[in-house]
Amino acid sequence: MTKYMKLLKRVQAVKKDNIIIPKTDNETGYYTFVSDGEFKILQLTDVHIGGGFLSRKKDALATEAIANLTRYTKPDLIIVTGDMVYPILFQSGTIDNLRATRYFAEIMERLGVYWTISFGNHDAERMSLGSKAELSEIYSDKNLKYCLYKRGPENIDGYGNQIIAIQNSCGIITQAVFIFDSQSYAGWGLRNYDNIHKNQMEWYESEIIRLNAINRGRGAEELLKSLAFFHIPLKEQKNAWQEYSENGKKDTLNVKYRFGVAAEKKGNVYFGEGGADVFKIMLKTGSTHGIFTGHDHLNNFSVDYNGGFGDRYIRITAGMSIDYLAYPGIQKKHSQRGGTVITVKNDGGFDVFGLRLIDYGVLE
Repeated sequence: MTKYMKLLKRVQAVKKDNIIIPKTDNETGYYTFVSDGEFKILQLTDVHIGGGFLSRKKDALATEAIANLTRYTKPDLIIVTGDMVYPILFQSGTIDNLRATRYFAEIMERLGVYWTISFGNHDAERMSLGSKAELSEIYSDKNLKYCLYKRGPENIDGYGNQIIAIQNSCGIITQAVFIFDSQSYAGWGLRNYDNIHKNQMEWYESEIIRLNAINRGRGAEELLKSLAFFHIPLKEQKNAWQEYSENGKKDTLNVKYRFGVAAEKKGNVYFGEGGADVFKIMLKTGSTHGIFTGHDHLNNFSVDYNGGFGDRYIRITAGMSIDYLAYPGIQKKHSQRGGTVITVKNDGGFDVFGLRLIDYGVLE
């Protein structure tokens, strides 16, 4: 671990004016940031810290990438949408995901920016040392000053299902940020992915109703607005890109292109086959306006999509990845690597752009 400690010493705290310190709202029970101006979220994904002797050089690159993107964007909150670590023996040289997770958490703490995570399919691989429950204990450590991770309700599937609220000085929640555990695998196939389960969506629907009632009691006139972050994409993400591509990469009635590409093999999106009707439920509630996922390391596209159900659209964005380790030769690729910046406005609207690491070029 000595070499990793040397790497950590190079991670410096971000210098930022007007740091917003979250509090726990007594009525909602959730961490809450109070802001009357713009609130900046940096989505990072698929960091893939190996934590072993085979991955040290690539772990160093990933560490620098996290630090550089954070220093450049100076966010109020970082959300890491899965695969923080990668305990694959023949690539990283270890199956110790506990040590890699502690190292990742130390990186984030040294940046001095509030952060949380959603789990990916690699964080607790079948052959890794630690379970998701044990990783959850690491992220729940009270010594982590800036980590906002919460285990989540005990009566629903997964770990880390939580809400972080952004509210104005009048107490109105301008944006509820839902973070979901999108599970791992459906069955034993390496490409058969699961996704958010039915009882997680029941929790989501009930919290939309509860938080909306709280908002109305505080003087809000509009329906509660929300964003959703999780690791494994939805099938609708693939459907949207396929429809756009088959139309000569031109907008359709259902799909409005914003930015980016699908650069996975054959323009694929590796969506979850299990889970609930997440997209349809989010459309039905009318609350969620943005979905942000990880998992596909070469995809970074953002589209508005209605699923073919009318004039209600949700912005779906494939977050830019950091991965230097998992895909063969990916350390030599650059255009896909970076972060995704979401700026929440004081009226609950939001802007999104992708930020390339290599030149800080903007995709928007």
